[in-house]
Amino acid sequence: PILPVSAVTGAGLPELRETLYRLIRNTPEKNPLAAFRLPIDRVFSVEGFGTVVTGTLTEGCVHAGDTVELAPSGLRSRVRTLQVHGRNVDTARAGQRAALNLPGLKKEDIHRGDAAVEPASVQPSRMLDVRLLCLADSPRRIASGSQVHLYHGASVHLAKAVLLDREELPPGQSCFAQLRLTEPLAAKRGDRFVIRFYSPVETIGGGTVLDPCPPRHKRHDTAVLKALSVREQGSDEQRLLQTAASFGVSLPTAAQLAEGAGLDGSALASTLAELLSRGQLAEPLPGRYVSASALDALWPRC
Repeated sequence: PILPVSAVTGAGLPELRETLYRLIRNTPEKNPLAAFRLPIDRVFSVEGFGTVVTGTLTEGCVHAGDTVELAPSGLRSRVRTLQVHGRNVDTARAGQRAALNLPGLKKEDIHRGDAAVEPASVQPSRMLDVRLLCLADSPRRIASGSQVHLYHGASVHLAKAVLLDREELPPGQSCFAQLRLTEPLAAKRGDRFVIRFYSPVETIGGGTVLDPCPPRHKRHDTAVLKALSVREQGSDEQRLLQTAASFGVSLPTAAQLAEGAGLDGSALASTLAELLSRGQLAEPLPGRYVSASALDALWPRC
């Protein structure tokens, strides 16, 4: 909402406060059990402590003493001290601004736009499958193959926007697209992003990540478009089955299925149990899974 407010007379301030309270009441809590992730927006050194990074936790919790991994570099450190709004704390939670003291890393090892994450929870990639929107008031259309600036978390990347079902995207419309980046990016399903035109730098759209680590797609492939529809609108079960089927008979782990389907721990456990009980998924080895469709495809060869 757009609210008229006067800092001089105080007019409109009660309405502003009430609107903010209402927005907060209607905002769902972030999942504290998700793997933690903190996009880094500042890096500096403190004498006697070493390297410090700051950012806003987008999900999960981080504790003093936790091992963290930097994405996309893969460097690791242990959180020596942790602050939230200038106070030393033992735990920082999603939504809070936090500062992490990471010993053993040089300031030059870390850059704005990197992310501090739970080890092995994010897989950096140079490609993203997305639902791409061209703003209704965009000054230009998005042509397939356009070079764009991609803004994600605290990072900025150059990318090529490959439209998967059309030649160009007019203002006010959206479509499935694949963003092909010049450098690896650590993203997750459901992340939001903004794109700006390459030159002149004008904001033209944005969207949602559907697959943070996809293969390179051919355009106008009906199977790809159908799979992306499942990733966007399918249930937890449909997404998990689709991910399992994509592995064939290579027996992925639960963690690999969770990453591919965009499920956290609790949703993964219940979805796995339901699919196993219905026979749509099998567990031939402890902690390793295969879809019934992949097994069915093997029978003619036996």
